[in-house]
Parts: sequence; C-alpha cells; structure tokens
Amino acid sequence: MNTLLDIFKEHMKSNYKTVKVNGSEQKAFFKEIEDKASEDTKYMFIGLGNCKQGDIVEYDGYCWLAVSQGISFNAVYEKVVIKKCQYNVNFIIKGILKSIPSTFESKVMDVTSGQYISLPTGTILLTIPVTDFTKTIDINDRFINTGRAWKVTGIDRTKDNLIILTCSLDSVAADDDLANEIANKSSYTLNIINTVVEVNEGESLQIIAEFKQGDTALKTVSFSYFVDDTSIATISDAGVLSGIKEGAVNVIVKINENSYYTVTKTFLIKKKNLVPVYTVTPSDREILQGDKIIFTCNKYVDGILTATTWNIQNITGTSVPSSYYQFAITSANTFSIQNLNQYTSGQVKIRCIDTKNTDSSNNYIDVYITLSAAW
Repeated sequence: MNTLLDIFKEHMKSNYKTVKVNGSEQKAFFKEIEDKASEDTKYMFIGLGNCKQGDIVEYDGYCWLAVSQGISFNAVYEKVVIKKCQYNVNFIIKGILKSIPSTFESKVMDVTSGQYISLPTGTILLTIPVTDFTKTIDINDRFINTGRAWKVTGIDRTKDNLIILTCSLDSVAADDDLANEIANKSSYTLNIINTVVEVNEGESLQIIAEFKQGDTALKTVSFSYFVDDTSIATISDAGVLSGIKEGAVNVIVKINENSYYTVTKTFLIKKKNLVPVYTVTPSDREILQGDKIIFTCNKYVDGILTATTWNIQNITGTSVPSSYYQFAITSANTFSIQNLNQYTSGQVKIRCIDTKNTDSSNNYIDVYITLSAAW
C-alpha cells in the first residue's frame, strides 16, 4: 500500500477545489505561503503531471499563473507555486490583439539578503506565459494598464514556459485607446477597398478587406463577413457577396483576431440588365414560287420566352419589286410572305422591332427571305 498516496487521496477527498488548468478541469487543494509579500501567491497541490510552470489556473474567480516547476512527492502528487494574475494585459502585435493574463511585480527578491527590494520608480516586472503570440513580443512594444502607458525595455526568456518583461512607464500617445487599454489603436485601419459597389441580381462580387498599420498592409489577420439583410444579399465565409433582389445592403467586416476593428460599407443590388435574344421562326428563309410562309417573332430573356409589343416593318425597298411578293402582318407577333414570282437579284427584308426595349441598337431582328422558283 502506498501510504502517501492514500493520505493524498483522503486529503483531496475532503479538501479539494475544482480548478481549470489551461481550460481542463482538475482537482487540487491549496496552502497559503507564509510570506506577507506573497499574499497573492499560493501553493497548489495537484495530481502528478497535471500542471507545469507557465500554465494558467482558473480558481476562486481569478486567473493564476504557475510560476514554479512542480515539486514531486514520491511520484504521487506535485506542489506548484501559483501567483494571481492581477490584470489581463492587451498586446497588439501586427494587428493581432491578445489579452494576456499577467502578474505584476514592483519588488524583487534579493538573492544575497533574502529580502524584497523595490524596483526603480516607474518600473515593473510583468510575468506572462509562453505562447506562439507572446514569443513575438519585442523591445519597445507597448501596452496600456490602469490608464498608464508602458513600454517593454527588457525580456527574460530563461525560465521554462514563462517570459518576464521589464517594463517602464511611457508617455501616452495620441493613438492610444485608454478606455479599452489598447496601445497605438488608431495607427491600425480596416477598410473595404472595393471601388465597384453595385451587384446585379443573381451575380456575385468578391469583397476585398484590407487591414493596415500606417501605410503597411498586414497579412497576419483573417476576416469575418456579414450582411445586415440576407433577403437582399448573402455573403460567404470567403467574402463573396451574392445579390438576391434589388436594394441596398450593408457589408460588415470584422477581424477574427481583434474584435475592436469593424468596418461597414453599403452595396447596391440592382436588377439584372439581361440582353434579350430575338429569333424568327421558322428558320427556313427560302419560299418557293406560289408558296406562303407565316413567320413568328420571338423574344427570350434569360432563356425564357417573354411577351412584348412588336413593330413589324417591311424594309425591302427597291431590292425586290413589290409585284414579286405579298407581305402581310397576320397577328401581333406574326407576318406572312407569299412568293408571287421568282426573283434572284435581291431578298425581301423584314424588320421585327421590340418596342419595349429602348436600346435602339439592340431591339430588333432582321429577316432576309429568298424568293425561289417552284422547281
């Protein structure tokens, strides 16, 4: 029997607290550190391998940072020092905004005397966990906290899974957002740069968003796209706007990595200006002497036969003498040609005009008919 294991299990059963370590639920119990200077620091006892230095612990309504390696007791459980994260600090790096749980210290332990000594006025140590994002923090990067601006002046990466930043007070810049604690916020701009703002019904347009720091376009962020009225248009995850019906629609673009930046632009969905297609049936344009053919004028819009008002005109002129054929309008959209006598020197020319189409260069069809001999 492992006596230490039994004692640990029994103590855990009666004293455990539910915590989350990097979002994963665990059981642990705690002991205060007998050091007034460490009132925001505790010992956490937890199962072996369940917490390591640099992990974030959620407990008692706060975030805590594991600031020590776990000390193993007979490979049964570990004791880890955790420190309360007084603030979440907003860093914005190349447009990506992250709120980082952080511990602040204005005193450090003097190794020789074992006493805490104060840092120079206007200097703090900021301890944060190592992540892909925090690895990119560099000297002179800035953040806002409690209405004051701070600048990174030193970086210590010697501790496993922790980064210790030496930070100094900095002047508040004109583009700092003190209310939301975002340094240099207005130096970043998000825009929809499409110059074409009209889309036809049934057609699509790629929305182009651009996020810039000063004059430099940033490729480090991704976008989400929305419209305010899906009955007028829809938009895909990739930002393709598709027109549904006539009207105005607002396109909203947000940055996935930074919720403080949003842009809206209005696009107009217009009725599709479909070019009509005209035909005359039958397609046989040769009439034998003595025969008569009735022709029908047709209008198609988007492949659909569409009613209109026709103006049917005989524009043959002197190409074929009128004594050789007989022309008659037989209905609103039909006409007939009868071949009275063979004529090979010209063709009968009939024009069918769509009076509802105001585009005079593209609102008619001409029909050329040959008068042939009966044999």
